[in-house]
Amino acid sequence: MNDINKFESLPFEFLETTKEFSEFINNIVVDGVRYDEEFFMMADGKESIGVHCAGNKREAVVIKLPVVCFLQKMIYDRVLEPSFVKKDLKPV
Repeated sequence: MNDINKFESLPFEFLETTKEFSEFINNIVVDGVRYDEEFFMMADGKESIGVHCAGNKREAVVIKLPVVCFLQKMIYDRVLEPSFVKKDLKPV
């Protein structure tokens, strides 16, 4: 498991997902390729970045479409955060 405290000097709020959510977003298979999400960050509502493994390759996707980033944040705020973020973490 990654140590979220190693990021405490950065000026961002980092949240760790629950084990259930991690299991949900890992082991996704599309066209025979397994995807494991490693990192996702919504920067300012206008950009986001995701890092994942696709098979044995690590890839990063940067999204600079404000509408897509807005939808990601809306999904996070309304669906994911209430049930998939650990509640025992202190904001950085």
